[in-house]
Amino acid sequence: MDFSYIGQQLKRYRGRYDLSLETFAEKSGVSRSMLCQLEMGRTTPTLTVAQKLAVAMDMSLGQLVDPGVQNEISLLVPESSKPSLKDAKSGYKEWFLNEQSSQRDIEVYRWSSDKKTSREVGLCRTRKRSHLWLHKGSCKIMLASDEIKLSAGDYVEIRTPAFGYSVEMSAGSAGIWVHVY
Repeated sequence: MDFSYIGQQLKRYRGRYDLSLETFAEKSGVSRSMLCQLEMGRTTPTLTVAQKLAVAMDMSLGQLVDPGVQNEISLLVPESSKPSLKDAKSGYKEWFLNEQSSQRDIEVYRWSSDKKTSREVGLCRTRKRSHLWLHKGSCKIMLASDEIKLSAGDYVEIRTPAFGYSVEMSAGSAGIWVHVY
């Protein structure tokens, strides 16, 4: 998967504001070497790094990861915030993060799972693609004939399949879903 556009955005941002790698590293809290690797397209940022970059560049995480996204999405969820979906049996919780947004072409969810669990993601003909960043733990995405295994820090983009798919999550896993319509 090619994420060079994230590095290109970073490089353009630094150029626009005349920031050195060192200066931007201090501003973002991301190491100079990681910034260099991102700009060269040699690595993919973890969810934590992507969020730090988005904050430092004064944009939403959605805008950073999908150059076509122009709406503002706040990924800050207060600790006291109640999940929009909670399954006591599986320990799965989900927070819908952009419900205050007038833009409905993108949905952003933070999720976590206390126990090993599986979720079915049904067919949605209007969904163009989904992005998953795994912050902690591991998960496995089962498409019709493919299986994608992710570890903490991994990212995957799923183009809309002609069928639903399922996701198996390890205990203690957490991440961000971004669905683009």
